[in-house]
Amino acid sequence: APPPSVAYPRAPATEYAAEDTTAWAELLSDAGTFSAAWPSGGTECLQCDPGTYQDRAASDSCMTCTAGYQAPSSGATGCTACPAGSRGTASRTSCTQCAAGFAQDREGSSECDACALGYFSAAPASMGCDAGPAGTKGKDDRTGCDACSAGSYQAQSGASSCENCGEGAYAASSESTACTACPAGKHARANESERTDCDACEAGLFQALTGTSTCETCLIGSYSAAVGSESCTACPAGQHGRAEDRTQCFQCEPGSYSAMPNQAFCTSCGDGTYASSNGATTCDACEPGRHGRSDDRTQCFP
Repeated sequence: APPPSVAYPRAPATEYAAEDTTAWAELLSDAGTFSAAWPSGGTECLQCDPGTYQDRAASDSCMTCTAGYQAPSSGATGCTACPAGSRGTASRTSCTQCAAGFAQDREGSSECDACALGYFSAAPASMGCDAGPAGTKGKDDRTGCDACSAGSYQAQSGASSCENCGEGAYAASSESTACTACPAGKHARANESERTDCDACEAGLFQALTGTSTCETCLIGSYSAAVGSESCTACPAGQHGRAEDRTQCFQCEPGSYSAMPNQAFCTSCGDGTYASSNGATTCDACEPGRHGRSDDRTQCFP
């Protein structure tokens, strides 16, 4: 074929009939070029424009590259597939790298695929997306991951969100892959979001188990004076507990006693006995010649 844009004279009418355009095109065009139909005045071999091609000789037109393919230069005899990590452009003259957050693992693609939420591609021209590691959640733009904040966790990779710790557990640091059970003496209530620690049991309460959501009240006759108690202490003999205050024990008043520990109340001294002081563990018998009275067990009377 003649070089592009070189004109040739019309064929004499006696040599080619007006309707014999195919023969005229065969004289003028090779692959990568075309010749306009002779009757309409085509007298040149023209190169196919960028984005188009012609893989056969004797053609009167060029074909547009398929989406996802490119022909950057004029006179193309074929189109080249856009490489993986890129997509074709509308002009078919070039390919564009997939942006961060997108990927394409196939050649000859017209679109890049957005990474699934929880997966990411940090750099352009990615051929695939990576799963976010455990302890993180995917960013909305799919270009990376964010660490789960303290008080939340994520055990799985490729997650789109972080989870709050369940009752009786906490996550003290960010990027946690699991929650830690509350120790004995502490608790964590249900439905508390982003829990970074457990609450100590208040005085008067206790918790002997780990990983619980509540504390237990000391039984009457026992107490816990400090916060964070793992058990309650029995009130000693001579003392008793009170339902309204489980943080301490109270001495038996004169006229009553408590011989055993862990008592909820003190016992009044029996007839003929007395207890003159606080905290008695026994009652004393009245001396000979003296007697007790039911209205006053703190002394004996002549």
